[in-house]
Amino acid sequence: AAGVVTEEGEEYHAHVIVSNASPQSTFLDMVGKQKFSSRFLRRMDRMEPSGSAFIVRLGLDAGFASTLANRDDFEIFISDTYDHDQDQRWRMNGDHEKTSIIATLYSNADTSLAKNNKFVAGILQVQSYEYWKKYESSYAGNKAEYYKEKQRIADMLIRRAERVVPHISKHIEVLD
Repeated sequence: AAGVVTEEGEEYHAHVIVSNASPQSTFLDMVGKQKFSSRFLRRMDRMEPSGSAFIVRLGLDAGFASTLANRDDFEIFISDTYDHDQDQRWRMNGDHEKTSIIATLYSNADTSLAKNNKFVAGILQVQSYEYWKKYESSYAGNKAEYYKEKQRIADMLIRRAERVVPHISKHIEVLD
């Protein structure tokens, strides 16, 4: 690829273009199916979307680290089941209240990530592409509904993480 043109008309040129969109969106919608062979298009038709990561990034105040029972903890897996098949069913059905999450305490691994004794953490949940597909039309125009759902899920994941990382919500300074 030689470059990309944004919806605003800005041009970016490069030897390599990296897309964060799905292969279908990248190749079929953005580049255009007329640019590809029938063999490639058949391969695209057989592809199925994979799970995507919903990530809550947190900047926490200087008091947070003192609330931790163990400063050696880095990644904490939080699950309501040992049954991976059940967890997958919850994921595919959009049951975010039950699907496993991972709380990552980045500053426990590297204190240089935040200045002035502040703390960086994150919460991740793998979710079904299908769940978010219903927001495609609102995302293209009025994004309020999409952002409202993102905030609802972020708040719920923070509450779930507090089961093993107590009081994290009381120390949030930045949420992304």
